[in-house]
Amino acid sequence: MNKALAPAGLLALGLWLAGCSQPLEGVIGKKDFLKDGGGSSLPSLPAYTMVSVPAGTVTTDIGDSGGPFSGATGTPVPVSAFKIAQTEVTYELWYAVRAWAEGHGYTFANPGRQGGDGTTPGPPVGTIQHPVTTISWRDAVVWCNAYSEATGKTPVYRYGGVVLRESQDNTTSAGNGKAEQAVLNTNANGFRLPTEAEWEYAARGGVPSGTTPWTFTYAGSSNENDVAVYSGNSGNQTATVKSKAGGANSLGLYDMSGNVYEWCQDIRTSPNRLTRGGGWKFAAVTCEVANRGSYSLPTEAHPDLGFRVAARP
Repeated sequence: MNKALAPAGLLALGLWLAGCSQPLEGVIGKKDFLKDGGGSSLPSLPAYTMVSVPAGTVTTDIGDSGGPFSGATGTPVPVSAFKIAQTEVTYELWYAVRAWAEGHGYTFANPGRQGGDGTTPGPPVGTIQHPVTTISWRDAVVWCNAYSEATGKTPVYRYGGVVLRESQDNTTSAGNGKAEQAVLNTNANGFRLPTEAEWEYAARGGVPSGTTPWTFTYAGSSNENDVAVYSGNSGNQTATVKSKAGGANSLGLYDMSGNVYEWCQDIRTSPNRLTRGGGWKFAAVTCEVANRGSYSLPTEAHPDLGFRVAARP
């Protein structure tokens, strides 16, 4: 897993989402008692808050040799309205969805762990509100499909014309797995990984205004200790999500800087997938919102790597 420290420009990738919405929040979880097509009750899952982000534009230099975000130079990247999770996926939520999914035809290459301390996977105990770690990009996108189906939504990722349900597909060659070759159903209302442009746009607080300065070094502050769990304050372990008092950015998002690196949808350089945000094992500079120097193979799983989900508005 590469962890370059110098902030660099954002690779401009096409976005497929359309539409717009006003900022609002929607909670999915314990209060939802949906029915699937067969009439059986869908699972009651731990609550998970999605925050709506209005459309806008991010401007950046192109390529790894470029600088951080700059309004003076660079290429404008349009970002359509979307929703993104308020926090990283917790082990409690991961485990509940995975347990349901494995009874509904889903398989995972990695079971996930409770945070970054090496806790043996199993039923949630103790650090259940720490982010899930040690899952691959493949695991993350398949879990997104499972979470979609478990909450009565239409899954986004499809392979061979059917819903992608397999991250452990016996294809060890990174870049050639079913997940990497999946087609995204752009009309689906289910969950997916955010694009890199969406991730940084959300980390910076969405549309710039007088109260949402894009000049913050970290997501919500220029003081790393206000918002980030990193090597200087982590005690060499992950933290409960939303652990930083007042640590949300202007959109109400937590841990966009630090705690764990987060998988993004994008390819960095094939077959590598991008990760953003820095983590508990690394220096504060890796947590800067402009830092895009991290990537991993889609088959890798690390104790400093998790994810949060996005969706259509």
